[in-house]
Amino acid sequence: MSAGDPPQRPVLPRPAKVALSLLLAVLVVGFVRMLLDPAPVDPALPTWFGPVVGGLTLVFVAFLVGAIAAGRRWALVLSIVLFVVGLPAPLAFLKEYGPGGLLVFVGQTLASGAAYVLLCTKASRQWFRAAREFRRRKSEKPGGRQV
Repeated sequence: MSAGDPPQRPVLPRPAKVALSLLLAVLVVGFVRMLLDPAPVDPALPTWFGPVVGGLTLVFVAFLVGAIAAGRRWALVLSIVLFVVGLPAPLAFLKEYGPGGLLVFVGQTLASGAAYVLLCTKASRQWFRAAREFRRRKSEKPGGRQV
């Protein structure tokens, strides 16, 4: 590749593809679960509170998954931190889930954890670096100045 060639977008490695598929599946299951079995809300709060907070949470998580898919490492770090910090929160509601809800919760947790492990593999880390370099080169003008 010569200096005049346009930069090539890095190819997503298999571990990252599987991880993004898992995160997307967790997101879809969370959306369906929110519709079918909304989380319990304090009776003192307005009736719209649960669906609005659940919807905003899903939109934010979808934004993070999209940013991860675009090769933004900050989104991966933020997502992992929120995953770890948020792990104990649902434990208070475990008795209210029932066997089916508990199974879905455990499945979502394991799938998310596996996705984050896959996104921390060597191939995925190299892809994040290559994506950052691709964005950097793409933003440069031919004269060496940045836009």
